Amino acid sequence: MRLKNREISSSDELEEILRLGTVCRLGLCRDNIPYVVPMCYGYSEGCLYFHSAREGLKLEFIRNNRLACFEIETDVSVKPDEEAYRWSMNYRSVIGYGNLEEVSGTGNKLEAMNVLMQHYSGTDNWNISEHMIDNVLILKLSVTEITGKKLLK
Repeated sequence: MRLKNREISSSDELEEILRLGTVCRLGLCRDNIPYVVPMCYGYSEGCLYFHSAREGLKLEFIRNNRLACFEIETDVSVKPDEEAYRWSMNYRSVIGYGNLEEVSGTGNKLEAMNVLMQHYSGTDNWNISEHMIDNVLILKLSVTEITGKKLLK
């Protein structure tokens, strides 16, 4: 990282950003063509979970190349200044890499969906029917690398 004073090296702080973020931008690639898609997500034990329809461009990219990059930020605000070149942003962010896979089995999908629901609601005891879970595709990204950066003033 070029600016070491902005690097986040604490694993606790990296995980806090993963827990507090609201949108994960998922970067995918197929045949040397990049694709970035914002996703709702949940985080648990080194893995990000996403729900998806069963078909679409995102899945075409994933099925062609399971490697992914992701970005999540929190604490974002504009820092205005009287001088244009001094405008800046407050933020904490993570960028990471991992491998995507489809979650199979009703029990595993229910657990993953509860991770997603807990992320946004704070509650993980949702009554999700098997019929509902059978109609959704759940993706799991096992994080292999993660870095963080912040500027808070």
